[in-house]
Amino acid sequence: PVAARRARRIEEAGTTCA
Repeated sequence: PVAARRARRIEEAGTTCA
């Protein structure tokens, strides 16, 4: 989702760079 593109936090959705 958008959380992955904004790379906010893994708690937001769990789709970041981790």
